[in-house]
Amino acid sequence: MFTLALITALGVYFIFMRIGMRRVLGFGAAADITTSIGLVLLGAATFSGMMVALIAGAMLSVMLFTTRLFLKPTKMKLFRR
Repeated sequence: MFTLALITALGVYFIFMRIGMRRVLGFGAAADITTSIGLVLLGAATFSGMMVALIAGAMLSVMLFTTRLFLKPTKMKLFRR
């Protein structure tokens, strides 16, 4: 179960790297909450799927937190002026 959660968290982390990690880190807690809820919804069919999704969400939050310590996130704005 932990192996599947680690693979899932790493997969989402690599997708965030492709998008642009500084941009994702600019959203802060919204990125953590959105991905955690999305993972739980994807794994909602079975109990083990939900557990893997919850553990992966927690691992991803820790990964993003440690990445924020090393990279400076860009400030996200709703509108350009």
